[in-house]
Amino acid sequence: MNNFDLDALEENLRLASLKTIKNILSIVPESDVCGFALYSDIDIESLAPAFNTKKHLQAMQIEDPDDSLYYKWSPAEWSHEFFGAEYFGDISREIISLGENLKGDEYNAFKLSIPEICVRVLNKLRINHFSNAIFIFSVTDFRDLETECAWIKSINNKHESTEFELWLKSI
Repeated sequence: MNNFDLDALEENLRLASLKTIKNILSIVPESDVCGFALYSDIDIESLAPAFNTKKHLQAMQIEDPDDSLYYKWSPAEWSHEFFGAEYFGDISREIISLGENLKGDEYNAFKLSIPEICVRVLNKLRINHFSNAIFIFSVTDFRDLETECAWIKSINNKHESTEFELWLKSI
């Protein structure tokens, strides 16, 4: 595995995310988007996007006010989970292919690099898109307070990352 493979993977992920954003903006105004996420399965073999609208978030929070932060920070509860996933199939296959010939520490290092790549891409996207939205990278069925908070902190502002950390500690 070389850095070129990971650099190409990062660029492919950025381009797929941009295509997804373009599609999002074709159906809702940017001002209505309150969240954009990239997330993976626990094996870090597939990636998918999600986005949330303010209207959906408000409806969920009114329906279940005790879990309002859950609906804010959980892409699985968002209005458009898997929206744009068709752009990520090749990336998921690329991740599997790149990892197939790796063993031991090299394989583990590769798997750890995927979240880092996703967070870098989200940081790049945040510069020009959805200025009033939260950005999330998450892994399904993964629970590591320190790691999850580091991802959120590196993408979002201090207020948002503190809110996320306090919420995650409370559940």
